Amino acid sequence: MLRILQVYKDYCPPIYGGIEKELSLLCNELKHVADVQVLVCNRGSKTQQEIIDGIGVLKVSSPTRLLSAPISPLFPYYLGRERYDILHFHLPNPTAVVSYLIARPKGKLVVTWHSDIVRQAKFLPFYKPFLHRFLELCDVILPTSEQYAKSSPFLDRFISKCQAVPLGIDTSRFTLRNAETDQIIAKLREQHGSRIVLFVGILRYYKGLSYLIQAMQRVDGRLVIVGKGPMEKELKAKVSELGLGAKITFAGAVSEELLPAYYHLCDVFCLPSIYRSEAFGVSQIEAMACGKPVVSTQLDSGVPFVNMHRKTGIIVPPKDSNALAEALNELLSNRALASQMGDLARRRVEREFTAKRMTQSVLAVYSRLLGTN
Repeated sequence: MLRILQVYKDYCPPIYGGIEKELSLLCNELKHVADVQVLVCNRGSKTQQEIIDGIGVLKVSSPTRLLSAPISPLFPYYLGRERYDILHFHLPNPTAVVSYLIARPKGKLVVTWHSDIVRQAKFLPFYKPFLHRFLELCDVILPTSEQYAKSSPFLDRFISKCQAVPLGIDTSRFTLRNAETDQIIAKLREQHGSRIVLFVGILRYYKGLSYLIQAMQRVDGRLVIVGKGPMEKELKAKVSELGLGAKITFAGAVSEELLPAYYHLCDVFCLPSIYRSEAFGVSQIEAMACGKPVVSTQLDSGVPFVNMHRKTGIIVPPKDSNALAEALNELLSNRALASQMGDLARRRVEREFTAKRMTQSVLAVYSRLLGTN
């Protein structure tokens, strides 16, 4: 049986998208056809072996972190301890990159390029030579979109190795509705009203929420923000400063079970991100799976690839509150247009962005590298 090692920083219950969720989805699909193991760092001084959903997960001790990268002296040892047919790394992950160069384990080397390193720019002069050497040794690089690969300053010299594999979701979680779900949606609508704009995600600097909050001064509707994060206090202060408390609700962290109801509640989903740290935008796929039109921003990343302008939603310039307001008002006021875009969005997800399709694409890459197709 094919032996695969998936390598990342963390493997934990994911919240609102992120690499952890995509890694979990991929592993749960692959385990039916291969022996899948996961190697990650543990947040602490102990190394622990766990079985999660039938998948072996080895969490290597990492007592501290530097610029969000785990410091794990034992990671190279565990990386090279066993032999695998495929070593599949998920980047950014400086710990794993340096560990690979130390251990040089056998097996074909595959990398999913989720995002450039954007914010820790001061660290790059030291790290970049290691990353370039690692990418030279890669057999194939899987950016999540061609757009991101072409705009990445790290991948330009390795573009011949790149093969885009878009991320996917478990669509059944978002498309299946029953009487209980409909009751929850009805209660949420009683609580939040109508003409709902929804945001879902961790409240981080690159999400552009301050521009969306400012836009709500001109939007005839209500904004529901699902999620928590480091910007929460600052964003709540901005809502208070603008006197928008009656129009904007912070719903906080919502369980994975309840999350689909929020997507079905809204009339329009908004992803107002302002930096290419937003490399793909899985939350917009989840909203699209529920038949919702999306308002997103024209970033040099995969975000505009997912949401097609004037087809599945509307794309506006980043950091432009007026443009956000105009797009949101158009979709809130024109229900026929919103419904048409939402229907096209749902069909696009079913065609392009399912976990099954993502896994089939990855397996095809494995087969080609091993000469088994």
